Amino acid sequence: MGFSASSAIHVLEPGAEHFGLKTYKEQLVPTEKTITFPEKIQDRSLLVRLLTQATEEILHYPPFWDEVNGVYYRLSQELIYAEDAEPLPNQFLPDPSSALIYLSVYDKSFNLVAESKIPQLTKRLSRHFAKDGKIWLFENMEDEMGFVRLAIDF
Repeated sequence: MGFSASSAIHVLEPGAEHFGLKTYKEQLVPTEKTITFPEKIQDRSLLVRLLTQATEEILHYPPFWDEVNGVYYRLSQELIYAEDAEPLPNQFLPDPSSALIYLSVYDKSFNLVAESKIPQLTKRLSRHFAKDGKIWLFENMEDEMGFVRLAIDF
């Protein structure tokens, strides 16, 4: 599974020959990206500007299973850039100044159970997984690997 510009989830039910599409009407989390790209882009600065705008819109990460709580979690993000943000010499896109992070919770049939903004998380999302009933996010702490652990009550 990869990242998605839409909150819809393709699900293959046991015994089914084709994937079904689950769509959602979230109250809090934006449903999908709205940016459109021209067919051809020949200017690097235009491409950088469009890609930066695209990352400012919602990006849905793949759902992941929490065995303890019997639910799927899905994190989503919208990156925020400073007005004058420019890529560093060895970067294609500028670094975001902060991020809006959202959590969606689904039951085992991928029905939306809950959604929330996570104001305590303000950085671009890193790798994450569920373990022991919590969400674990990798965090670089002075070049050492650490984790941010989120306990979810819903």
